[in-house]
Amino acid sequence: MTKNTIDQYSKLHRDDAGYGDLKNFAKLVVTHCGLGKMLVIGCHEGSFVGELLKLCVDAFGIDFSEKEVECANQRFNGRFHHISTLDFPFKDMEFDTVVVSGFLEYLLPEDIETVLQEICRVSRRFVFLQIATVQDASNQRLTVKGRAWWEKCCINIGLRKHPSYYRVNDYEALNSDGDQIYIVLEKVPENALKIYPIEVLAEERNLHMDMLREVGKRSDAHVVRYKWASSYIRQGDRVLDAACGLGYGSYAVTQLSKARSATGIDGSDYGIAYANHNFANEIKNIDFLQGYLPDCLSKYEDGQFDVVICFETLEHVKEPEALLKEFYRLLSPGGRIIVSVPNDWSDESGEDPNPFHLHVYTLDKLKNQMAAHFIPEALVQQIASSCKVDKARNIWEKMPRTFRPLAVDCDTPPPSEWWLMVGLKDPVKSTLSYRESVYGYTTPPDHLLQFERDYRNPWLVRTMLEFHFRATDKTVLRQLADEVLEYEKNALCPDCGAALAVIGYQLLNDSVATSNVIEDFLGQIAPYISTKPCTHHLYRFYISHAFLSAQLLKKIGHFDAALKLFNDIANADVAQFSPSLGVKVIDSAFEAGMLNITCGDISAARNCWKLGVERAYSLLSSPLAEFVGELSSPHEFPTIYAVEFLDSAVRCVKALRVTEQKSCVPITRLYDLTRENWKGMLEECQVTIQSMETMIRERDKIIHSSRFKHFKKFASSALRPLRNISKKIRKRLRQK
Repeated sequence: MTKNTIDQYSKLHRDDAGYGDLKNFAKLVVTHCGLGKMLVIGCHEGSFVGELLKLCVDAFGIDFSEKEVECANQRFNGRFHHISTLDFPFKDMEFDTVVVSGFLEYLLPEDIETVLQEICRVSRRFVFLQIATVQDASNQRLTVKGRAWWEKCCINIGLRKHPSYYRVNDYEALNSDGDQIYIVLEKVPENALKIYPIEVLAEERNLHMDMLREVGKRSDAHVVRYKWASSYIRQGDRVLDAACGLGYGSYAVTQLSKARSATGIDGSDYGIAYANHNFANEIKNIDFLQGYLPDCLSKYEDGQFDVVICFETLEHVKEPEALLKEFYRLLSPGGRIIVSVPNDWSDESGEDPNPFHLHVYTLDKLKNQMAAHFIPEALVQQIASSCKVDKARNIWEKMPRTFRPLAVDCDTPPPSEWWLMVGLKDPVKSTLSYRESVYGYTTPPDHLLQFERDYRNPWLVRTMLEFHFRATDKTVLRQLADEVLEYEKNALCPDCGAALAVIGYQLLNDSVATSNVIEDFLGQIAPYISTKPCTHHLYRFYISHAFLSAQLLKKIGHFDAALKLFNDIANADVAQFSPSLGVKVIDSAFEAGMLNITCGDISAARNCWKLGVERAYSLLSSPLAEFVGELSSPHEFPTIYAVEFLDSAVRCVKALRVTEQKSCVPITRLYDLTRENWKGMLEECQVTIQSMETMIRERDKIIHSSRFKHFKKFASSALRPLRNISKKIRKRLRQK
């Protein structure tokens, strides 16, 4: 870069407002790149560095503009440097992350590579770019290019996309660049870059490609699958990436999930060598092994893995059914298999023209093969660029990037380039020894995590019981629950208690469930309430089912019976199991108060709410170990429940204030005001999300039925209530 170019840059007036909310941008960077020491290129008068400092980031800034640097140093003395050449005044890898915002597009195209190389030199790992792709109003941007151009420049100088790229950028949103783009990058390890420069990798492109070092639709399609798969990986899961290729997917799941480990297997010596140099040497919980499927899997024990990922593989092997059977053996009970196959890539002859594809797949074929061993849990339609729209005439059409979940049992699936599917290994009749992978055991707490001690089949806990880890599909959950009740012959045990909880809460949310059905179900769970619990986890279900029964009784108008149960729970001694049950205790006190208000007994209602507040603070005084176990390796979820104690107590406090004699607030506002807690606002957010999902489904129906011309009118009316809800949520958040 010449001195004249630098002088020209320094004179430019850049409008920071065009770069959005710097506070949220700072959170975005820290979310995906972490803390540590950070360099910001493009001062923004110091505002962005200031936001990073608030987030505990040791941030510094540089700029070619003396005026910008002077202004920034007045706010944060010593954290900004003026640069007058392309040689940054920093050591190699001095910063953990380099963030570039509102800078590169003001340079000449011929200077971009040199600046990127210097950015790469001073970064230890991450580079986060925010770049404008359109000209500004005063035509001051000297390099106005699209996303693909910028990404290729970065990849050519030794950077690759980090998997978080696909958390920052929605897959379908990549169909157009927009005015601003985000690119999340990291450095290719130095030794790996020497062995596999982009030129060498390009020579292998037809057979092997690291999609993190590739630009465009195919790259996006392959990597985003692993981002999606990561949402099905539980904390502590052991993941097998079968036919891992160059290993970028195995690496992605370690970065995007809480997997304990990832093992990549592939038949290519080249692929495994590349994966080891680029990923395994940098990440401690990942390893790669050479081997051909399915023979290489025989060395692993039954139930060795909790998740098997097998993308673009079933169509390549001679006997895909045998491979799926072997995956079934390798999975732990309740484990998941996640697969993808091309959707009907056949030509006029009925054969797939790809010489490496041994089978032509359709959705029906995939469903049948998966259902032979697994319970189908999720189905996704994916398109990168085109797909077959007329099977009879073998017509393909160009289409935008698409990634849409579908009902597993959908009868008329839309056109698709690939099908992605999740299957669950049925845990109900498992004879494998239990392996705790989600929480790990510590004592104390004494009873909360003793699944192996109290359950007949502890594998059910992560598949059917624990909310954040269990099966995601309601139909699958109900199927498992029915299986458990049949297999255990409705015995009084935690296993059946968990199954009944699944059924009961589905009934509670079923708007058309009849009183007879609910009363029959209440008879099923009555023994858990009337019988003295003989194990600690049965006591858990005494509390849980009493609360569930009270809610169901309220649903069908049996207020007296519901009030009695709510009062019993509000006074229950949950310490004999765990204070984490306290949420139901305090919620019961609140619900009992509301029922008393309906009956006109304000005094009784206030006594219930006082009890709720007292119980909340009493439970919070429980021994620390009951919430966190060993402090050096604490459990998370009991502490989250402790937060819910106070959140539930907030409703009781508000109710007491509204109903006190000196209150000027009309008692008619009781319900509305007692929803001004985090739980109430989250419920409203959930309603908003469900409304949006309904709108999207209706939109897709309209599109598929060729009535798109009516969509604009429909969308306008559908969005109106969502806007109102959004305003209400924002107002309450400001009040909080």
